[in-house]
Amino acid sequence: MSRIRFLIIFLYALFTGKDTYAQYVPFFRIPEGEPKRTFYGGVAAGANFSQVDGDTYSGYHKVGLHIGPLVYIRLNQMFSVSTELLYVQKGAKARSFRENSYGVPYQDQYDIKLNYVELPVMAHLYIHGRFHYGLGVSYARLLKAKEEAYTVYPVNIYPDVNYFKKDDISGIGEVAYEIYKGLFVDVRFNYSLRTIRDPFRIPQGYGNGTTGQQLNNVWTVRFVCLVK
Repeated sequence: MSRIRFLIIFLYALFTGKDTYAQYVPFFRIPEGEPKRTFYGGVAAGANFSQVDGDTYSGYHKVGLHIGPLVYIRLNQMFSVSTELLYVQKGAKARSFRENSYGVPYQDQYDIKLNYVELPVMAHLYIHGRFHYGLGVSYARLLKAKEEAYTVYPVNIYPDVNYFKKDDISGIGEVAYEIYKGLFVDVRFNYSLRTIRDPFRIPQGYGNGTTGQQLNNVWTVRFVCLVK
């Protein structure tokens, strides 16, 4: 939780700081007389802070990579759309110390590692100077999955039985702040719109039975660099 707290304080200080550029013109605001441009390419790089809702654990303890190229299509002074091709790591991570019936301590561990290639499509709104806001959907294709559990009793996880779906559809919301011309810091929330694994494939003790579902729940902090 200390990492999340530090992140919140840092972003609050960044986003609420005073503008040091008296004549600052936002990246997508083209001054009168300059040639208009439609397409802007760039790259995004940052970190995912993930959990899997429905696995009986909580906390954004799984930290993963978030990186890839993107393209913005400027529609006018207030609106643009974008598409990205990302490599992202999601999943879950839990660590806790417990005691068995004899009072002997043991560590309970659980890990889900999900690597995706992801294709978000976003619409962006520019109304507050350096800020812009985005909303969209994303399709992700699973490249690799790994699930491990260690506890006081045997846990049976079989990759050919307890596997995850190859496709994940999610909704996305974001807030971005322009640090410098073409350089943005972006906070994004990504949440699965359908279960990432069929209920009957969830290992016993790590889900809500045959009627439960599991969903990717991800906060992302990243930097976006666009070429003018």
